[in-house]
Amino acid sequence: MQSSLFLLGLVAPSACGGIASSGGTPKTDAGADSSEAAAAVVVDASCPAVQTRCAEGCVDTSGDLSNCGSCGNVCTAAAPSIPLCRAGRCITNLAPGPPKGELAGILSIVADANNVYWTQGGPIRRVPVSGGAPPSVFATTDAELLAIDASNLYWITQSPSALMKAPLGSGSPTVLVSGIVGNPYGGTLAAGGGYVFWANSNQPLARTSVAGGAVTTVSSGAAGSFGVSDRYVAWWDMVEPVTGGPPVQLAGGGIDAVDDTHVYWVSESDGYCNGATIQRVAIPTGPIETLSSEPGCTSPPLLDATSIYWEGSGQITRLAKDGGQPVAVANVADANGGGPFTLGPTAVFWAEGFSILKADK
Repeated sequence: MQSSLFLLGLVAPSACGGIASSGGTPKTDAGADSSEAAAAVVVDASCPAVQTRCAEGCVDTSGDLSNCGSCGNVCTAAAPSIPLCRAGRCITNLAPGPPKGELAGILSIVADANNVYWTQGGPIRRVPVSGGAPPSVFATTDAELLAIDASNLYWITQSPSALMKAPLGSGSPTVLVSGIVGNPYGGTLAAGGGYVFWANSNQPLARTSVAGGAVTTVSSGAAGSFGVSDRYVAWWDMVEPVTGGPPVQLAGGGIDAVDDTHVYWVSESDGYCNGATIQRVAIPTGPIETLSSEPGCTSPPLLDATSIYWEGSGQITRLAKDGGQPVAVANVADANGGGPFTLGPTAVFWAEGFSILKADK
């Protein structure tokens, strides 16, 4: 999985249309018979257009914790996590924090099946993806960029400048490469296929084994954004196996993500948030395919096995890799692209100020 700080990750049916709710459970009254339940629903003869008649009366199901998206769909979370209802979908604030204000906010975020990890340019913190527990410190450091694979967490420190690694369960951090300079506002760190890759916006792409060892320069010039899978690494309009080999030039450019069959990127219409398209091209060759168009700023896409995700226009969007209709996964607070976002096996996670939020995929 890639962690990209260029991110900072759909208007869809409501929860009653089939969108999974995070922690949502139907609210029932085991002591009421069917006639009593029916009578309880008819509270008002009519409701305003933006409201729905539920047992409590006329409610706005787009933001009601007890009727989120549909009557009786309750958003829940175990303290100190906080349940939220946005646009008719239950989401969870796993690590409540203050708004960003004048501070940098969260710089990088990654997740696995058990925890979400993040940094604000200092210690790496984590919180269980299930919520119900306060954040803890995973590593006392000054991390800027994070990356993750099935076994380890990787990060770049500021002082001393180095690429670090630590097991996800427990264990002391170790230095993989010394002398690496990170840049959370123009750099990327990613792991895949047994290697760790990194680049700043003005530096070549480089890699080293997850076990440490020699550093190999992958690109001949500044790489900018790039993508890594267990099979390929891709940058600009080039792709090659993660283990090395002659790169292949593809149609398009500015690659942000890659899987075993395609590369993906965001193409902005003018560079000023006036529209963007999500595009892809097949490996090793093929025409450019436009998958979706967005009206404003759009983050570089992230991938799981079946779908593409991006953040833009105030929401995180999911689209099947083979096309179809985009689906809204969650609304985010900043309509012009908030903090970074990342993917876990079953949920998406994103930063708002100093908070970490979660929504089911």
